[in-house]
Parts: sequence; structure tokens; C-alpha cells
Amino acid sequence: MLSHNRLEKDDMNKLFLTPKTLSTMVMLLIFVNLWAYYFADQLKESTKEYFHDPENPDIFEDIRWPIFGACMTLTGFSVTHFPDTIIKRPHPMFWRFVLGALLGYSVFMSCILILPVDLARKAFKIFHPYFGNPLPERGYADDCRVFTPEN
Repeated sequence: MLSHNRLEKDDMNKLFLTPKTLSTMVMLLIFVNLWAYYFADQLKESTKEYFHDPENPDIFEDIRWPIFGACMTLTGFSVTHFPDTIIKRPHPMFWRFVLGALLGYSVFMSCILILPVDLARKAFKIFHPYFGNPLPERGYADDCRVFTPEN
């Protein structure tokens, strides 16, 4: 039986397989501080035209990129601290990154599922101001024929 402790780690570079918690934490703190003080305003200004929608005001303009930074911090933490799985290729660090991204996604979706419908629609405005608007009502069961030659 193959257990987590018996994985052979000789076939990859030892540099990436030894824990470097302190150095990774320092690099992550430097990255977050550089992001917060130098790049956040530039990123917000350079992407303003992408998020511009004249019919829908951008209510998440000030918190969109901090949420993205929090997601990057979560994945950075997960690459350092999450355990290895039995999947070894392309690299265990890649699979820890995927696990951290899926953890962030599942937390976001859990929050969306708990919210009322109107607030959940507003939460999707994080991605673009156009999202989250109620869709027009359509009748999907008006024509129940299997074959519609005119369409």
C-alpha cells in the first residue's frame, strides 16, 4: 500500500521539496506590500476601461483587486503549507496550487449559496458590472416538440 510517508522524492529537485516556510512568508509579505503600496492603484486605473459599463455602475471598484490579492495570498500559502498528494507530475507544488485555488473557489461558492438571490447576484458584479442583473423571463416549455423544422 502506498502511503503519504513512503513517497519517493528522489526523482525531483530537493530545493523545491524541502519546506521553506520562513523565506516563503517573507517573500509573500514583500509581494503583498509591493502590491498594496505601488501596484494596486496602477492596476485599478489600467483596467478601468475594461470594467466600464455606462448602464451599470461599478460598485466593487475599490475592493476588486484587494479580493484578488487575498486569493493570491491564499494560493501562496497553500503552495507552501498544504501536504503533498500521491500525484507527483508535473510537480507537487502545482497540485498544492490547484488545491488552494479550489479551496478559494469553494469558499466563494459557499458564501454565494448562503446569500439571498439578490445579494448573490450583486456579488457577481465583482467580476464585471454587467453581471448580476436579473435576466429577462423566458418561457422554455412553450414548445415541447422534439423536432422543430423552422428553427
